[in-house]
Amino acid sequence: MTEEHSEKVLTLSIPGATPPEICLPGILDTGVDITILSLAAWPLECPFDPVEKSVVGLAGMVQCYVSQQPVMIMNSEGQTVMVWPHVTNETHTNLWGRDLLAVWGVRIRTDF
Repeated sequence: MTEEHSEKVLTLSIPGATPPEICLPGILDTGVDITILSLAAWPLECPFDPVEKSVVGLAGMVQCYVSQQPVMIMNSEGQTVMVWPHVTNETHTNLWGRDLLAVWGVRIRTDF
């Protein structure tokens, strides 16, 4: 997968946020179970709670938070999914996880 194909801008509808919809770039990441957003991208007025278990990945174990409300995420084809995104200050890149990709029927293929 090239960087051109793995980075996508998705629209998030966040209850209570101003503005109520934001467009965020991120990377399609089949290695993460859940969508993880950068704290820098998260609207300050939208509350979140600490997650009991830390998220473990290549960078080690990081503290994450989870949105108190579900968030509707829409891709460029108009497909939507409701998720409870995790938020951390340990990444500068938003990671679109398998919680989105599976619902949208994303398939991974290799073309050599």
